Amino acid sequence: MPFKRTTSKLLYRLLHIIYMDGLLKRLYEPSTIAVVGPSPNSDNLATVILNNLITAVRDGRLKAGIYAVNPIYEECLGLKCKKELEEGTDLAIIAVPTRLAEDYLLQAQDKGTRVAIVISGGFSESGGKSLRQLRGTRVLGPNTLGIVDPYSGINTMFLPRYKVTSEGVGLRSIPDPIKGHTAIIAQSGGISASLYDELLSSGVGIRSLTCMGNSDDIDAAEIVNYFSEDDYTNLIALYLEGVQDGRKLMNAISKAALKKKVIAIIAGVSEAGKRATYSHTASIINNSQVYISAMQQAGALYVTDFRDFIALIKSYQMLGTVKGRGVAVLTNSGGAGVLAADEASLRGMNIVSLHSRLIDLKEKGLLPRIASVENPVDVSASGSDSNIEAVYERLMKFDDVNSVVLISTHYPPLITDLLPSKIALIHRKSRKPTIAVELGKSPWSQHIREIYDANGIPSVDSPQQAARVLFLLYKLNELRPSWIPKAEQSSVTLTPGVHTEPELANIIDIFGFKSPKWTWVEREDDLSKIKYPIALKVFSKSIIHKTEAGAVKLNVNKNYATALFRKLEEAFPDGRIYAQEMISGIEMRVGIAHDSAFGKYIDVGAGGILTELLEDHSTKIAPVSASEVSKMLEELKVVPLLKGYRGGIIADLTSLANSISTLSIWAASFDKLIEIEINPLIINKTGSFAVDVRATVEP
Repeated sequence: MPFKRTTSKLLYRLLHIIYMDGLLKRLYEPSTIAVVGPSPNSDNLATVILNNLITAVRDGRLKAGIYAVNPIYEECLGLKCKKELEEGTDLAIIAVPTRLAEDYLLQAQDKGTRVAIVISGGFSESGGKSLRQLRGTRVLGPNTLGIVDPYSGINTMFLPRYKVTSEGVGLRSIPDPIKGHTAIIAQSGGISASLYDELLSSGVGIRSLTCMGNSDDIDAAEIVNYFSEDDYTNLIALYLEGVQDGRKLMNAISKAALKKKVIAIIAGVSEAGKRATYSHTASIINNSQVYISAMQQAGALYVTDFRDFIALIKSYQMLGTVKGRGVAVLTNSGGAGVLAADEASLRGMNIVSLHSRLIDLKEKGLLPRIASVENPVDVSASGSDSNIEAVYERLMKFDDVNSVVLISTHYPPLITDLLPSKIALIHRKSRKPTIAVELGKSPWSQHIREIYDANGIPSVDSPQQAARVLFLLYKLNELRPSWIPKAEQSSVTLTPGVHTEPELANIIDIFGFKSPKWTWVEREDDLSKIKYPIALKVFSKSIIHKTEAGAVKLNVNKNYATALFRKLEEAFPDGRIYAQEMISGIEMRVGIAHDSAFGKYIDVGAGGILTELLEDHSTKIAPVSASEVSKMLEELKVVPLLKGYRGGIIADLTSLANSISTLSIWAASFDKLIEIEINPLIINKTGSFAVDVRATVEP
């Protein structure tokens, strides 16, 4: 990075953005390209890439100048091979063994080549050198398929377009690029190829495919930033295998989500990331919950199933988003229709009542007598193309039907392959999102799906998947970024080590929580000066959870106080005993812990002994606004108890949300804080009481 921090931070950021955009423009729209490593061997990876580029130039799709680099050969594919890289080359594509790749990267740096795609593997992904040590030339990869950009014509995918079967029949393996509007960013070569294959084989083009490989240098956040400003992109689809700088990625996605739709699927998120912890918060949260929350806050739709991910991209490009929850299921297979309706209902979609508005179709003879006009609408196996058309056309007129699952299995005798085109004619007039389900794997089933796809109605082979994808399209329409990228620094600090209440009472009060009244109990005489009932507790930094350790006695009255005090003294000779005012109410938990990728996150849920039992909690990356905390609270099963359920308490949830938000802002700004937890946080009509608090600060 040639710019120095001699100007304001704002100007520095502006210069950095301009600099990075210029670099990535050379990656996707280079004026000169060097392919390093081609040979007369047609199976050589660099030769395949060189052939892709030469073909694109001849077809007029690629406007860049191309040359080959290989000191061993005189020429390759009709191009004279140069001995080394030329000065000022925009992009070097390096497909040679690892040792030589390092040499060529150093040469690229010396020659002023600003960007390189390292196809070769054997670097940090397999225990070798990291490309971050080779600064000067920015690198995509290593161990990557590179990029495919149908608009600029660049294509570094070295996979064979055709493969020959064992019987000697040549079959298409990878389709040719088609222009579209989805920018795919993926860390896996196999996943990249699969996404590319399925989308283009369905007739859905792409804006670009970027396989990041090991992401040793250029990362997903930089690429997201680039396509967030791209006029041809309307959807950014991310497949990631873990995240290193989560907040950088969230910043990029939240910026992009203001202009584009963003969807993400992340692999490698498991329980393996758990660590030893003092708090319940870190122990009950798995990495996937943190990742899901991070993507949602940034404005990206997190998808858990790879098949749904592909179907969602395809459906969005054909249909756009779904504007409401109302869904109708139209079928000639009752069982398949029920499966779709059940899945839609499970996802929170509304199965619209249709009987009164469709019964006349039976009376007019437009439906078989045995047809059902409930929702799902089942024309039965005796139904015909025209029966399905009649119902579908009527559904298009209902304002409360926002989307349709159409399951017209081809097995009944009166269903023909003309139906998809007829449905498409009706669909073009209303544009009401419809997903077609064609069951089966026969050539006829594939034929029907291809006709639907060709007519702009996405097809799938599962009733449940159709319902899920419509729900995802609805969520995609509703999702907005809520991420607060930076918290203001706070003057409140803690010394290194483990801290518990009552020493944290003053700090907790700053955030708006209340601390129960308390006093040290040094001797038995102190018990006569206390108002009962009380809680007797042991103060000791070696005790992680007081209840499990037997270091707390609740609802102690005066008659038993002395005996219980003696038991605690005997059991915990190194501890210090204190009496705390007994607080009654609903027990909750507020915890903040640290994730290796996304930093501080906050989790709110049921507290006390119910923490692990109920698993009732909501997670967000810190800091969170008070409005976001309010949404977190609404997700909890325990919250109705705070709204006067069955004559219970009515808590001040607005004040509670403000306090939790303030705590999250402080925690996010306090770098040395490892974790802090209030458990239980007891809520009653007089306020929120931090009954038990623990915080850990690194040295």
